[in-house]
Amino acid sequence: MKATAIIDTIIAKVKDILENHSTPLAQPLTLENAENVVQIIKTAIIAGGAEGFKTYLEQNESRDNTMNTVRSRCIVHCYTISRVTSIRRRSVTR
Repeated sequence: MKATAIIDTIIAKVKDILENHSTPLAQPLTLENAENVVQIIKTAIIAGGAEGFKTYLEQNESRDNTMNTVRSRCIVHCYTISRVTSIRRRSVTR
């Protein structure tokens, strides 16, 4: 089922990001720590969504030129989101 693969991809990406930021997530509640946690969660959600959408596109491969054009544009968009997420992740951990 396509939905299951997309859900699994999203969960795996979110879990990976949250596990990589376990130290800030374990800190006591302060304004600064809360802001960091919000950024980490935003990053995880954005990256998870991008990965989920990428999985959706890959599962719906089509030889139709129109779909290939849409797919290519979406992959570029997902890559851009992924790069922004990576930049944000580095700034959150500092």
